[in-house]
Amino acid sequence: MKKSLLLTVGILILMSATGLMANTDWHGKFWGDIEGEWKGTLVDKQDPPYFEGVWTDGDDKGKCYAELEYGGHGIYKIVKGVIYNEDGYEIGKFGGYFDVNIKPGYAEGEWKTLWGEYGKWQGKRILP
Repeated sequence: MKKSLLLTVGILILMSATGLMANTDWHGKFWGDIEGEWKGTLVDKQDPPYFEGVWTDGDDKGKCYAELEYGGHGIYKIVKGVIYNEDGYEIGKFGGYFDVNIKPGYAEGEWKTLWGEYGKWQGKRILP
């Protein structure tokens, strides 16, 4: 009885730890017509996987969200990336990918506001 209880508890702990490891934190910079920083979390244990984060350019800030698609070999492609201002209004789009196989993790892409400003972004995974 004790062995089966210990085994069950061990499996539950392992499953919990594996679930926590699925979410990875990322940070980076964006540049072009506007420059700033971003950070967020890639959640790959959902279907579809997604990224959600925040950005700031010093004066303004907001949120960003992307629906992802697993492309194989540790690469998550951004299917639909949306940039929001701090009031929650959509102000732009972004695309690119996250590569979890490159250590510690590498991400890059392009962004564009609804009024035509554009640029690139790049970042890496934050290790625990």
